[in-house]
Amino acid sequence: KEIILTEGEYDAMAVSQATGRPAVSLPNGCRSLPVQVLPLLERFEKIYLWMDNDGPGQEGAEKFAKKLGLNRCYIVQCLEAKDANEALLKGIDMDQVLETAALVPHDR
Repeated sequence: KEIILTEGEYDAMAVSQATGRPAVSLPNGCRSLPVQVLPLLERFEKIYLWMDNDGPGQEGAEKFAKKLGLNRCYIVQCLEAKDANEALLKGIDMDQVLETAALVPHDR
């Protein structure tokens, strides 16, 4: 089972529309992963973290991966777009972007 976490609602809708995969947005953007959300994510074996392509978004993704489990969190990076919604608008193959997602290196 897999799920994609995004920074905003429009990003989650874009991922779901383009890929057919389940996607949800974080309630408070890239700065917060509420403790109440953690039990809801326990059942997923693979969690994609598709945060915005900026400093805070990438820092948040690494922080969330450490909270959720480094062995099951994949960081999505799409250098051609600032976020998933922009990737959809630009016609980027979002399934391909997800296939290139990688685990956080353990030395961080």
